Amino acid sequence: MKLLLLRSALSVAAAILTFGAVMYALTRGAEDVPATVSGDATLPTIEANGYTFHGELLGSPGAPVIIVLHGGPGSDHTGLRPLEALADEYQIVFFDQRGAGLSPRVEASEISLEIYLQDLDALVDIYGQGKRVHVIGLSWGGEFATIYTARFPEKVEKLVLMEPGALTAELDAIGPERNLSLSHAWMFIWAAFETLHIELPDSHADEDHVFKHIGTNTNLDYFCDRRIPPGYPGVRTGMLANQIVMQDAHGLNAEDGGFDMTVGIESFPRKTLFIAGECDQLLGPDMQRRQMELFPNAELVVLPDAGHEIFSEDPARAIEVVRRFLAE
Repeated sequence: MKLLLLRSALSVAAAILTFGAVMYALTRGAEDVPATVSGDATLPTIEANGYTFHGELLGSPGAPVIIVLHGGPGSDHTGLRPLEALADEYQIVFFDQRGAGLSPRVEASEISLEIYLQDLDALVDIYGQGKRVHVIGLSWGGEFATIYTARFPEKVEKLVLMEPGALTAELDAIGPERNLSLSHAWMFIWAAFETLHIELPDSHADEDHVFKHIGTNTNLDYFCDRRIPPGYPGVRTGMLANQIVMQDAHGLNAEDGGFDMTVGIESFPRKTLFIAGECDQLLGPDMQRRQMELFPNAELVVLPDAGHEIFSEDPARAIEVVRRFLAE
């Protein structure tokens, strides 16, 4: 009996070692994780609230200011760079949020929704210089923009929300499923083996790589023909930022057990533009029609040739819609 158990254990150990060796060989060739601004001095930066962001200010001084909020939480602003086209009429602030994209990684104690709001408010004060600013947010960035505007309605001129995630618990119940599957587990294993081959510029790089890999290959119903657009979901995703900030956001105004990111938005009298991609079956037109009802002065534009990554899939039309709305 002992001999049989020993043979079984050896067989299992051999299978595990063989699997590991095969996976190690198959996962060669993955791209290195890019360094944040802490490790790459060539990246542009902006300063606010005692923190150095990966970011950039474009446009003419004195022009109306647009602050751009990327998705995630934890992603980066690269997918929103087509908004550079508006720099002929506006000053545009691009930045990767704290602990996200190519902004420096920090400990958990330095990340929260409240700190994110303080960061954004500092940027509004620095670049707005006492004037109201336009705020544009995609996906999580739309949720972030809503929360900020609900708290500081006097600081926002116009609000552009591009397929924000569910803004209330009630809407979240009909939103996309977040449950992990066996395919996610396989993606996790594959990406974990990739980290054995690639350069990891900081202590968060391995988890960021795994998290980005999983995010790249899920929720295909966001996109036209279920095809992931080039560059999605960005250059680097901050896993820790994603977990903490989303947890905080889903606990916002949740005294009755259901979160609500729109509390206070009734005090924002100026216009809100919702933009949705017709291809998106998860956060597209149907969801955004429900969301816009929570705002006192909102309209919706649907782009027929776009999914969730609006500025990657139909940038020219998206820019045209935003420019016209801001000029009204």
